[in-house]
Amino acid sequence: WPPPAPFSEAIRSGVGVTYSVSATYGGAPVAAATDLTPIGGSITDTSRPGVRRVLNLDLAGGHDLFNALAPTGTLLAVSCRVTYTDRTSVDIPMGVFDIDSERISEGEGRVSLTAPDKWARIQRARFVVPDGSTPGQLVVDTIAELIHDALGNDEEVVITATSTATVASWLVWEKDRDKAIIDLAEQIGAWVFFDRNGVATIADIPTGTTATNVWLVNAGESGVMTELTRERSRGGTYNVVVVESSAVDELRFPTQVAWDTDVESPTYAGIDPLTSPETAGPFGIVTYYLDSPILTTAGDALFAALKVLSRTKGLASQVSLGQVPNPAVDAFDVIDVLPPQEYPLQGRVLERHLVDNVSHPLTFGSAQQIDARSVGAA
Repeated sequence: WPPPAPFSEAIRSGVGVTYSVSATYGGAPVAAATDLTPIGGSITDTSRPGVRRVLNLDLAGGHDLFNALAPTGTLLAVSCRVTYTDRTSVDIPMGVFDIDSERISEGEGRVSLTAPDKWARIQRARFVVPDGSTPGQLVVDTIAELIHDALGNDEEVVITATSTATVASWLVWEKDRDKAIIDLAEQIGAWVFFDRNGVATIADIPTGTTATNVWLVNAGESGVMTELTRERSRGGTYNVVVVESSAVDELRFPTQVAWDTDVESPTYAGIDPLTSPETAGPFGIVTYYLDSPILTTAGDALFAALKVLSRTKGLASQVSLGQVPNPAVDAFDVIDVLPPQEYPLQGRVLERHLVDNVSHPLTFGSAQQIDARSVGAA
């Protein structure tokens, strides 16, 4: 969600934030379940492939609401209203969710729900019999076709991914539709998700330099930071990516290699990990292998390698922080973190991080939690 011009500054100076939830069934509003106010819960947003957003929600409504939300296929749309100090307001979509479980607390009238985004419908739409790809078709079009086969041809699919790679050979998918989509997307450096309006989207994987939004999270009297925890871990960190052709009929392209060339990076892979591995930094050479049965050209393979590298090379430094809630923060946004001073008169270094997970509290009084990984200096 691209925030409007006043939002980025206003969110730091004091605004009113309220959430509402409305249910639909078969595209029509559910009469007893519109403009509901949460009494608890949160929305989590993650950069992992598959289900991107998950809604955990508490509502006051008793058995009438519990029964109104019972039909399988009921969707919940959550929105946030931000009211500025001049009393103008803007509504921010927070996601569209498919109810997975519903529970009522007898005597309290509290209805508790867990609802992943619409990706859950793709997970459930497993292949009845094995299905296959169409050789020569654009990979992004193949992904869109798999989505339409699960959700219907009327389901909107937005394609912003820049890859022009085509499917090299006939692929067979046995059972899991969502895995087929995720595997195809990885081959072209893309990710597939449902956006804040519930629209299926095929996009390039954002990096620290291509992310849409950049937010400042700073400590101090004028800051929004409430807590900060640091971690360094080698888990899931790679600084070299190798893409090889695994097509069964012929070798489609020569092996392509991408590596971390930033000498300031903690995962610097040296001048050339193939010919000069001794020039790598202290992290050494840690390789991620991607076997591709679909890519046809060296250019497509290198593009995929660079995309994988962009999300795996910066994991050596991670932060978990709390801040004053900002409903516009998304996974894959960039945050510039200005930590508290350790000593008086000590300078502070602005750090740049890419958001991996963010939790949006739906009620007043809780800090927003963010997990992010380093992408270098701001």
